[in-house]
Amino acid sequence: MPARLGRWVSAMRAELDAIDAPHAALGFALGCLGCALREAMTARATEWLARARRHRKTQSAMGIEMPNVREMWNGPRRRVAMCAVAATILGLGYMALAGAPMRYLLVNTAALAIGLGLAALLSRRSWASGALVTLALAIGLLATASFGISVNGATRWVRMAGLALQPALIVLPLIATGFARSRGWLGLAGVAVAALALAIQPDRGGAGALAAGMAALAMLRPTRSVVIAFALSAFAFGATMLRVDVQPAMPYVDRIVYTAFSSGLVPGAAVLAGLTLLLVPVAPTLARRTAGDEPVLVFGAVWTALIAAAVLGNYPTPLVGYGGSAILGYVIALLSFPPTGVSTLEVQAAGQSENSDDKVLPRQAVGLA
Repeated sequence: MPARLGRWVSAMRAELDAIDAPHAALGFALGCLGCALREAMTARATEWLARARRHRKTQSAMGIEMPNVREMWNGPRRRVAMCAVAATILGLGYMALAGAPMRYLLVNTAALAIGLGLAALLSRRSWASGALVTLALAIGLLATASFGISVNGATRWVRMAGLALQPALIVLPLIATGFARSRGWLGLAGVAVAALALAIQPDRGGAGALAAGMAALAMLRPTRSVVIAFALSAFAFGATMLRVDVQPAMPYVDRIVYTAFSSGLVPGAAVLAGLTLLLVPVAPTLARRTAGDEPVLVFGAVWTALIAAAVLGNYPTPLVGYGGSAILGYVIALLSFPPTGVSTLEVQAAGQSENSDDKVLPRQAVGLA
């Protein structure tokens, strides 16, 4: 928190200590948390904006274009961040009412704060990350499948700071949207490595999400590399379907769309509302469908598939269930949305050099007519 609000923090703590009812205290604390995150983000953005102004001449001389931080958090990215905060808070309310351990609430809260901080840090650079980043993330995913933690025949996790994280939920949205921006052969290599990693793990939910993202991109931009990427991801998804998934449902993590209502109407409604919020930021883009919107629509397809996997199988329910990996993945993936002031035509031109050799195929040739 900014130093000028130190007294506000002390007053909040004193007020919290004075509330006797546990649920009332939790509601007050969550409300204060939302205000605290907003103030902290505003203060940090203001600091970065002032720093960017001081170094603007130096950046221009070096040929580096730094996006305006205030603009970046006032447009589509702000909607994604707000939906992430609201969905996570609804998930915290569900877990509190359902009797989840307090540690679960703290882990999700910490993941949200870390994710927002990382997104703000990464947004200082050009938002259109290259295909090399996509390939590097995919190699990390393959390393998880090779050296990660195995449970019941599946190797999907790594341990960090005493917590088990699922890297696929963190990097998969970035891999899919990164390829949507840079559809060259290097980006295709990243998708191929990611598909291989998900098939090896095996991760049926992640493989289905990658296939859904590539299917959406193939309908929008049926180029050679995109069609190949869709074929590879569909093959990986098919490979995971051939293997029996014996992972049991974990409390407050898997299949909570059904179990939440056993705790009451309010927890169940909180879960459904939180999952709906995850797809709200895509709605304006889906309505206009202009050139350069492919990464945003792929983002929507990936998270729709992850939600479907959580409903149909024993897979983590993103943001509203316990687990920091999906929270980190969703918040960091807001970089898929262009900042305010960057038009979709500029976004499309940013990746034109990498995509110049990738020709659009006739829709009849790929069965998309």
